[in-house]
Amino acid sequence: NADEASMRVRRVDTGEDLPDQLDGAKYSGMSWTPDSSQLYYVWVPPVSDAVTVEQRPGFATIRLHALGMTQESDTEIFGATGDPETFLGVDLSEDGNFLFLYLSRGWDDVSIWYRDQRPQVDSKIPREVAPSGAVVASHTDDPLVAKVDARARAAGFRQLLVGAGAVTGVEAY
Repeated sequence: NADEASMRVRRVDTGEDLPDQLDGAKYSGMSWTPDSSQLYYVWVPPVSDAVTVEQRPGFATIRLHALGMTQESDTEIFGATGDPETFLGVDLSEDGNFLFLYLSRGWDDVSIWYRDQRPQVDSKIPREVAPSGAVVASHTDDPLVAKVDARARAAGFRQLLVGAGAVTGVEAY
């Protein structure tokens, strides 16, 4: 398939190619942690008897890769939706405080969740603070969004936007 991609890592300051190679990066960008030791990306499994080309987006997962480690040791941050008509995306604010999870159906139907990555000072007081200037979510009756919302909340994410018209992403600084 001409769309197949593997990500490789190069140190920009030295030009050195690192041994890290992330296969299954078909639809993925990457989002680096502030210290550049890890990156978030979307992994798509290879075509197999169990996963057809048409079904692949529904099997995509969000993963965290630590530089110097094998791809097999990557941490799954969010699992597959099971819906081949949706695409997952991930982004981390530049300061590393907020992790964003995107669920897209085409260009104009995007739902977004965020997770506060800052350490809890007092675990008895839950964080409910959205990133500065963020729009708070509205409710949806979409069964897939409701299913993803339940899983996202279980993973510590909060809903930010649901089916937000022409919104294609959030820039977090």
